[in-house]
Amino acid sequence: MMSKYCRDVTEESFATDVVERSFEAPVVVDFWAEWCGPCRTLGPMLERLAAEGQGRWLLAKVDVDRNQRLALQFRVQGIPAVKAFVNGQVRDELTGAQPESVVREFLNRLSPRAEDPNLKRAADLERAGRTGAALVQYEKAAEKPESAGKALLGAARCCLAERRVEQARQYLERIGPSDEAAGEKERLLRIVDLVDQARGAGSLQENRERVAANAKDWQARYNLALLLATSEHYQDALRHLLVIVQQQPAFADGAARRAMLSVFALLGDDDALTREYRSKLASALY
Repeated sequence: MMSKYCRDVTEESFATDVVERSFEAPVVVDFWAEWCGPCRTLGPMLERLAAEGQGRWLLAKVDVDRNQRLALQFRVQGIPAVKAFVNGQVRDELTGAQPESVVREFLNRLSPRAEDPNLKRAADLERAGRTGAALVQYEKAAEKPESAGKALLGAARCCLAERRVEQARQYLERIGPSDEAAGEKERLLRIVDLVDQARGAGSLQENRERVAANAKDWQARYNLALLLATSEHYQDALRHLLVIVQQQPAFADGAARRAMLSVFALLGDDDALTREYRSKLASALY
């Protein structure tokens, strides 16, 4: 689906169509070949996104079989390879077939859109703790496709701050898998799940006092861990959950182990706490 924002480029036209034009708008170069299976998926996706971008960035397609010197010059070792040129230089690159969410994020890094004023007002209100007023502004920003993802995330955060769990979940479910906000959506859904479990758990102080009075009050310790996790005190939450796994693993049909896995997913595999407590969990179980 070629458009006026996409053109085939050769060794002869590269300097003009890529280098020079990249001073006017980012130029994304797709190094491809007819025999390359993944290229037949990524190439049409880029062409569609270029048409959707309406000139925010331009697409240049380079057939590596016919333009081998360009492939050597830019060290293309595998295809598909995508390199973004800004002001005559390679600014960013992707290699291999990628999902649309990753490609969109890559493109958004090249020329971010101006922020919706409603989004800025909403963020300011949220930081000031005025979550109700912020929610109104986030809903306005969510009406525009270019700011919808961030706005829906903000709306969900406001609802979580007020413990409106189901409404937060509804906002998050409106974010599509290809949206640049999809990664943060998954993180917030983990928080939603933990907050949902913590409903009816009482207060932090109440559960702390119960655990202090009876270290084997597993329900109180579990409640305390959930409340700590939803307050982003992840290390303390994991510490209490690990105690339950070590001493009462069958509590609530393994609820503590499942809660630990939810916190790991929330923090991410590379987080230091995830690595530390995943190892401790494995030792406790096996």
